[in-house]
Amino acid sequence: MDTKYEEIIVKNFFIKRVQDRVIFELSCPKKRINALTRLCHNYKNTLYEKYLIEIPKSNSNCAEIVSLLKKYRAGDFFMPYLSIKTLMENICH
Repeated sequence: MDTKYEEIIVKNFFIKRVQDRVIFELSCPKKRINALTRLCHNYKNTLYEKYLIEIPKSNSNCAEIVSLLKKYRAGDFFMPYLSIKTLMENICH
């Protein structure tokens, strides 16, 4: 991903105390995995809670996930470059 977009995402969604560290980790190829691991395992301590929604079990139904994203006004996109249409075409089929 473009570093400019990564910095925008970090500044908007990561809590203040970890932003500089995450930007540093994303910029270093050897440490990049550390930043990405935070999204998998420490997201409650890393991301602003106001942007988190719980996806109920079973979270493997792609159509339900897309419906939930639309319900919370994800609109036509929920990540840069990844539209709901693209998600449906590439992941759900």
